[in-house]
Amino acid sequence: MESSKFTKTPPPLSDCPAGQTNTPSIENGHPLTKYTDTDINARKYRLSDLDPFSLSEYRARFKRENRDNRLADQSDELFFAAIGAARKEGDEYIATNAGLLCFGFLYQIRETFPFFQLDYIQSDGQSIRWERRISSDDLSPAGNLFQFVRAVTELVSGNLPAPFYFQDGFDSGKKLLFETVREGLINAIFNADYSLPGGVKMVLTPNEVAIRNPGLFAIDLQNALYGGLSVPRNAGVASIFRSVHYGEKAGTGIPAMAENMRLFAFPDIAYEQDDNAVTTTLRLYLVPNLDEETRILFKLIAGAREGVSVAEAMEQLHLGRRKADELLSSLQAKGLIKTNGQATKGKRYLKAWRTI
Repeated sequence: MESSKFTKTPPPLSDCPAGQTNTPSIENGHPLTKYTDTDINARKYRLSDLDPFSLSEYRARFKRENRDNRLADQSDELFFAAIGAARKEGDEYIATNAGLLCFGFLYQIRETFPFFQLDYIQSDGQSIRWERRISSDDLSPAGNLFQFVRAVTELVSGNLPAPFYFQDGFDSGKKLLFETVREGLINAIFNADYSLPGGVKMVLTPNEVAIRNPGLFAIDLQNALYGGLSVPRNAGVASIFRSVHYGEKAGTGIPAMAENMRLFAFPDIAYEQDDNAVTTTLRLYLVPNLDEETRILFKLIAGAREGVSVAEAMEQLHLGRRKADELLSSLQAKGLIKTNGQATKGKRYLKAWRTI
C-alpha cells in the first residue's frame, strides 16, 4: 500500500493582501509563531464584546453534544472560561486569542490578526469561476472560525460524492467521506498560523478537496500519520472545537483520514509543505476505482505542478514504456489527467483540473 506523501511545492500567494508579504520570524530554522492562542487578546476585548450569536450557537451545540455535562448550566462567564475562550482578570472575563478567533467579530479579529482570512470555494475545476463561495468577509458581521466551520460543513455535506462502503449493515460511505473532509478542514483550523498571510482556504471540485493553511507542521508528518502525538499550533482553538465534537480526539485525526481514504480505494492523502510561502496544503483525491499502480501514478502526476513526462513516470515507478503508456492512457480516458499540448518533445502529463 502506498504511503501518504509529504511534498514541497510552491502554491502562489496571489490571495495575500496587497502590499503585505510573508515574513515570519525564524528560530532554529523554523518559523516562529508570534502568538499563543491561550493568552488573552492584545486588545483586551471582554467576553461580552464578542459576537452574541456565535456564543449562543456554540452553547446550544455544546448542550446537544454533551447532554449530561453540568457545565452547560453554568453562566456564560464560567462556561466560556472553562472551555478556554476567556480568562478572569479582576472583575472582568477577557477573551483569549482562541476565544477571539472562534467567536469574535471580524473587525475585532483583524485588529490582532490583520492577515486573518477564511475562504471556501466550490467549482468544476476547469473554469476560473466558482459555483459557491463562503468567505469570512461574507459572514457579516462575524466572520469567525466557528461560523465559518458551521457554514462550510453544512454546505459540503450535500456536495460530496457517495462512495460505497458497507459497514454494520449500512452503506456508510458518504458519512465517512464527509467526516474525512471535515477533519481535514478542522486540522487546518487547528494548525494555521494566523499571524501569517494567505489565510485558510478550501477548494472543492468533483475530483478533489484541497485545504491550505498558513504555517508548517509542528511535528514530522510521519509522526502525525502514525498517530498518538498531537501538537496543534492553536491548542485553545482545538479545545473549543473538540468540546462540541468537531475534530477527532488528539493525535487520531490524520490517521483516521488516511484510513478512510484507503477504505474507499481512493488515492492516499497527500500533504504539501512550502517552506518559502510557509503554507501546508492537504489534498484529498476523490478518484475511485483505480488499481494500486494507477493510483500511485495519478498521485505522482497530481502532485507535480509542472507535470510528469513518460520518462519520469517510468523512472520513478520502475515501469516499462508499454506499461507506462497503458496507465497514462487509462488516466486520460477517465478524464483525470491531460497533456500540455506537446505532441512529442516536451510532452508532459498534468492533473486535469485546478484547485489551489
